[in-house]
Amino acid sequence: MKRIIFLIILFVIIYSESIAQFCIGVQGGASASFISFKVKDYLNGIEDEEFLANHTGSPIIAPIGGFMVNVYYDKRFSFQSEILFENKEPGLSGHQYFIHFPEMIRYNIPVKPKSDKSFFFETGPYFSYCFSKENPYDGNSVGNYTFPPNQTYYISKTDIGIGAGIGYKQQWGIGQIDFCLKFEHSVFGQITTLEQMNLENQEVEQVARLRHKILSLTVSYSLPVKTIKKLMHPVKHTEKN
Repeated sequence: MKRIIFLIILFVIIYSESIAQFCIGVQGGASASFISFKVKDYLNGIEDEEFLANHTGSPIIAPIGGFMVNVYYDKRFSFQSEILFENKEPGLSGHQYFIHFPEMIRYNIPVKPKSDKSFFFETGPYFSYCFSKENPYDGNSVGNYTFPPNQTYYISKTDIGIGAGIGYKQQWGIGQIDFCLKFEHSVFGQITTLEQMNLENQEVEQVARLRHKILSLTVSYSLPVKTIKKLMHPVKHTEKN
């Protein structure tokens, strides 16, 4: 995570002076999350049987929030990087809390020529890291499959996927306000494995791939870096003028 934050800061330092406009801000809203499971059994390393288990229950509705960075290449294209905290539905008891890094390319469509109001489309990959210590699998059921109780599970912490969204933005005060509706879907997902020995001393391994589906509605408010500098050092800018 530290490396990712370092790369974002480095990106800011390199491009803040050369790009037309560079903005930073805060973001908040709500998300609805669903999951799907695909579980496979392996007996002594050979695939034995496959189970399909789909979570069809009600989605979990949870708040989502964090920070965002938006770099405008020109009036049409911009790049938005976000650092968010969110709760994703594991499909079982318990929760999974993630730090979430969407990296979106935006295409902006002004409402009118030279207008400060515009619609936008965005798409790009995301990377999520789970920092929750809960184990939602032990002894619980998803669809037609029940995870064995009292076993040791090895749960991967990462979720990688792709997202796309639509939104509206406009100038508001000294900054800019954005409204965005976005859908994200796991490409690789999380992997959970369970290893155990049966009565005949045969090694049984179960591998479950967990894919997340997230629908979120967020509001962002950002300020250009030049405006922030003026607010932080008003005396220096007054002397120059």
